[in-house]
Amino acid sequence: MPNVITTETLAAIDISRFARFVPEQYHFFFLGRPGFAPYRLLAYFSTLFNNTTLVEIGVHNGWGSLALSYNPTNHIVGYDIDLSTLSCTLRDGNPRLSFREGIAHKMDPEFLLSVPLIHFDAQHDGIYEQIFFDFLVAGKYRGLLLLDDIHQNDPMNKFWTGIKLPKQDLTALGHETGTGLVYFVNVL
Repeated sequence: MPNVITTETLAAIDISRFARFVPEQYHFFFLGRPGFAPYRLLAYFSTLFNNTTLVEIGVHNGWGSLALSYNPTNHIVGYDIDLSTLSCTLRDGNPRLSFREGIAHKMDPEFLLSVPLIHFDAQHDGIYEQIFFDFLVAGKYRGLLLLDDIHQNDPMNKFWTGIKLPKQDLTALGHETGTGLVYFVNVL
């Protein structure tokens, strides 16, 4: 389990160097305080690992992948079924980021089971989350799964409540719609 994370620790993480990749009208969110926006928490988690690859499932605009790239020793691989919302500036502006279009666990199952941290921010219907979670369990994944939006709606609440592995609700430090951490093993 990670050391005790405080809002003060997260507030001290300066992710402003990434603001150039985020449209100015969204800076309030991307640079937002812990408990409102998840990006400082993602940056913090990147510091727990060195010289490895971290994964984001559900890239959307790429800001989560960007925050995960906070630790310059790591490489980030982001997956989404549609990468059209990802700006060319972001795609080309950070060589430690790479993006793949498609369903991650069908494209690269062995690779996904080998990474120490997966940030999952897709669908938010509880169905795909469960499918992906079951894939990790069946594959005997040995890492951390950081879930976004665990309290966004009833299906997500049901999915989160149904997880029987060790877990921690980090909503107060992450995203206002819910952030949860599932420990498949203690990798830290």
